[in-house]
Amino acid sequence: MRGRNGRWDCTASGSPPASRPEGPARGSCSRLDYTDIVGVGRSGLHDFLDAVQDELDGSGHEITHTFFAQRRQGDIVAMTYCVGMNVEDGIVGLSDTLITSGREVTTLRKVNVYSPPRGTFFVMTSGLRSLRDKTLTYFEDRLAERASRDEPFERLYQAVNLLAEQVRAVAHEDRAALQESGMAFNIHALIGGQMERDARHKLYLLYPEGNWVDTGRLTPYHVIGSVGYGKPILDRTLRVEDSMRHAFKVACLSFDSTRISAADVDFPIDVVLYRRNSFRIIERRFQKQDLEPLSRWWDERIRRAIVETPGELLDRAYDEIETDPPASVSSVS
Repeated sequence: MRGRNGRWDCTASGSPPASRPEGPARGSCSRLDYTDIVGVGRSGLHDFLDAVQDELDGSGHEITHTFFAQRRQGDIVAMTYCVGMNVEDGIVGLSDTLITSGREVTTLRKVNVYSPPRGTFFVMTSGLRSLRDKTLTYFEDRLAERASRDEPFERLYQAVNLLAEQVRAVAHEDRAALQESGMAFNIHALIGGQMERDARHKLYLLYPEGNWVDTGRLTPYHVIGSVGYGKPILDRTLRVEDSMRHAFKVACLSFDSTRISAADVDFPIDVVLYRRNSFRIIERRFQKQDLEPLSRWWDERIRRAIVETPGELLDRAYDEIETDPPASVSSVS
């Protein structure tokens, strides 16, 4: 069969349907199928190898476009894990520091602490590092201008609104250029702390559009970055009435679960702690060796919990598997 450029097409129309790929790559990979020695001999070895190379080149281009172009647009994986937890005693925040991975590993802080007059708060960010740096540069300029005019924040949401204005300003300047390059305007932020007229400490999640949400009693946390892997632990184990010490343990375990499953999240981690009405944020950094014993303990405890899980219903189902005779398999010639 002749293919592209009038040369041999290495696809055989009689290839087994079950062997053909499904999903986005089917159109590219299904061309690389089966042939036989008779077909190769009929076309000539050199023409056949040239056709195979053509198909490989085309398939590689389509696979790159299908999968990795989406990754550039932020549709698949988000590097970073930041979590903030708002319990009755105060706020616990944790962020990883990995910026790039692979052949070159770069780590930088993703949390900044600010202590303007009459309050204190932190800002954690995920998304494009360039957007973070530009947004916070603008934000710090605006903070300095307010300080020079003696205009302190009375409520934390006012600081969040000021940060949102800078996000929108950067979006106005950079969004179009990023989209032309196939990249999304991606910056999320967690802002936690307390100002003088806040009745209690607050924790906000700021979106790339500049809108924000608070935490609630039923969901006293926000996560940005690679949100899927550590979220089940938060949902199962964190309550607003829990202590900060308990929340800190939950934060470390949720990060550990994310680190194990996500290649783009890793040590060191930065932790911020804010106790209710203290108007002071404590910062700590932890390396892998600091929390390695906790990670090993958690692995062992999960395995032990599975072994000790009550399993009467599961046992009955498993017994049926062991006692039922195997179904006969008819052979198809």
